[in-house]
Amino acid sequence: MVYAGVGSDVRILNPILQSDTVSGGITERLFEPLVQEDPKTGAIIPALAESWTISPDGLSYTFKPRSGVKFHDGQPVTAEDAKFTLDILKTDKVKTVRTSDVEKVTSVEVIDPMTLRVTLSDVFCPFLDNLRNLGILPKHLLANTTDLNEDPFNLKPISTGPFTFVEWAKDDPITLQANDNYWGGRPKIDRFIFRPLKDRGALLAQLKTGDVDIAEIELLEVKEIQAQSQLQVLPYFAAGVTYMAYVEYRPGGRPLPSDVIVPSPKATTMRLRPGCAYPGLSRWWTPRPARQRR
Repeated sequence: MVYAGVGSDVRILNPILQSDTVSGGITERLFEPLVQEDPKTGAIIPALAESWTISPDGLSYTFKPRSGVKFHDGQPVTAEDAKFTLDILKTDKVKTVRTSDVEKVTSVEVIDPMTLRVTLSDVFCPFLDNLRNLGILPKHLLANTTDLNEDPFNLKPISTGPFTFVEWAKDDPITLQANDNYWGGRPKIDRFIFRPLKDRGALLAQLKTGDVDIAEIELLEVKEIQAQSQLQVLPYFAAGVTYMAYVEYRPGGRPLPSDVIVPSPKATTMRLRPGCAYPGLSRWWTPRPARQRR
């Protein structure tokens, strides 16, 4: 049994609805997408899809789901579940930031129970990477939902991952249990219990006493934890985006044109290269010739 300390309570247990780190850390232990990222190389590797092919024009992806995989309630996973997951993101039954992951999808076809074909409107290299965010949902439980955001499933999920959901109440620990029938082999951890500890002092105290076995710590806390002989600090690389966003307004609240540079003794001038992606800006940004506002 492992107790993990987390900095906030879980918000939701649906992989296509979650958008916070804590919820994501739990749903990724419960749900699985068609493809995943190799933690060592960053390459896209199989998950629920054991293989896939891409058409010569780059517009069609054909996936072969793993045979014999079952949801935690014993129902088999088929191409229908993958189609349902991708299709519902294109409907008004769900409101989520994940809809952008399928914005290029024009059709999803079930060729046979274990073959799925997804067609895109344009060649889109990040498509497989986007699929990493979309854990496959059980169609047999959610086909009749009218509002996925409010469905009780989001609080007591049924999924396919290495851990199964046991219990959770708001602001209380959430308990996961090893999936004895997991296709990738039973996890070595019997139970994973996530304990929300919003107060940093309480989190560090429980690490020191052993009430919490694992937790993320801040940089300024490293020396304090390293001084504890019973604890070990393990550094790791984490994916993240750090950015600065500038919003300038004219008197009266009207925003300035996007090509205006406002001189200020406190501002730092940044010259951006056209046609490149920058954190905090749109995916692709091509500026007009800049002019100084008078």
